Amino acid sequence: MILKRKLRYILVETSRDFDAADRRAIGELESALMGFMGEHQYADANFRVATMCGGNTFIASVNRGAERSVLLSLSFVRRLGNRDIGIYTIRTSGTMRKLLSECKKLYGG
Repeated sequence: MILKRKLRYILVETSRDFDAADRRAIGELESALMGFMGEHQYADANFRVATMCGGNTFIASVNRGAERSVLLSLSFVRRLGNRDIGIYTIRTSGTMRKLLSECKKLYGG
């Protein structure tokens, strides 16, 4: 029996530039989320930064069913490393294509 993994995608905007290519920045975000969600719930969510849309906008992928806890945890993150940051979720979707078109419509890129 083959089971297809179902994902949800979240369009996220930050108050300052966030470089998804920097492993340290991703690690700080992941550890902050793990602190709010707990290790077990974080592992079930399988949070990943899927793609960057701009300097402060990215699309994250999570397992379906865990998007509510990830959205809540993202809203609680106020510091990454030693710098203040605000994280805002713009939209969630079942397809990345829809969020990429939304990103182009909102931010022009």
